[in-house]
This record gives sequence, C-alpha cells and structure tokens, in this order.
Amino acid sequence: MPRWIYFPILAFLPCLMSYVAAPADVAAERAAALVGGLTNVMTISSAAGIRDFDICFTDMGLKKGRHSIGHGGSENGMTWYELSEMIRRFHFEQIAKMAKTLDAIPEADGTMLDNTVIVYLSDGAEGHHSRCWEWPMVVLGNIGGKLNTGRFVDYPAYGYRGHRTTANIYVTLLQLAGSQRESFGMPDPGLKDFDQHGPLQELLA
Repeated sequence: MPRWIYFPILAFLPCLMSYVAAPADVAAERAAALVGGLTNVMTISSAAGIRDFDICFTDMGLKKGRHSIGHGGSENGMTWYELSEMIRRFHFEQIAKMAKTLDAIPEADGTMLDNTVIVYLSDGAEGHHSRCWEWPMVVLGNIGGKLNTGRFVDYPAYGYRGHRTTANIYVTLLQLAGSQRESFGMPDPGLKDFDQHGPLQELLA
C-alpha cells in the first residue's frame, strides 16, 4: 500500500516558510500515526493558509512575523534570506527525522520508507506574492522503485511548450496509488492550448 506525506508550507523559494511553535520531535510524533496504521495519507502544514498568515517562529528566537521577513525584514543580525534558510533547514530536519523513523520499521521486503513518498512544497509557489506559475517541490521516496528519484527536473516556464502544472504531480501520485485518473482539479484557462492531463512521465521509473 503506497503511503503519502504532504508538507505544504508557505513560500518555498525564495521566500520564507513558516512553522508554528511545536515540539522538536513533531515529525516523529506524526510518524506514529503511520506506524500505527491509523492512516496512509498525511498532511503536515507549516502554517499554510490565511489563518496563520503572519505567524512568528518564537521557538527559534524570532520576533518578526513571517510576512515581515518575506518582505525583506532582518533580525538577530540575519538577512531575510538567511532567516529563510534557517527555517528551511528546520523543515528538512523534521522531514529527515520522519524518514529515519519510517526507515527503522520493517514492512514487506523492506521498510515503511520504501513504500512512502514525501512531497515538500509551497502553498504559494515561487515567491512571496507569486503568480503561481512556477512551483518548486522536493519529492522523496520511490514507492518500491516506481519513481525515478535522485534528479533535478526543471520543466519549461509557464506558457512554454512542455510546461506542466501542479495537477500533474497529483495525477502522478494518484496513479501510483492505483487510480486511473488522468486529470486533477480544473484546467488552467491560461493554458487552454496545452495538454494538462496525465502524470509527470519524467518522474516515473
């Protein structure tokens, strides 16, 4: 059974990502739900959405809110970009903890991590006030060799031949889970001359 972990965060690159004050072992705690068989799909939101629009990383010694830093605010002798890098590092540390936890649990001929995909991405695309034309993400895990990993894949920019949308990554994950769907959500009307169906073939092994 494939297993999905989805990390939507605010402003992946180049702006700040936010994480509300939480236990340092939050990833291990969430992994317990997967290990215990309570779910095979999980979303861990790092303050994504309007409710936490201007949260502050007080546990990391910050007083400025996410929005202020995203607009170039500095603090503690660090530039907005350095603050962003610090928070990104924290996010990846949490992902690494979860991956290690899953890798320590035997499952079938391997471990739980062998049957898990972790998707780490922004809820706001390429910038602090983005057009949502570019959507960087990190995909970890290969579902027993079904995904072609260990590469950097760069699709053509918005409006150029070969451009793909976030819907295509969701179709990819759905098909890996056994679905026959060829589309997800509403097509982008600005790309009406493009085929927006199907998975990201470049990611499939």
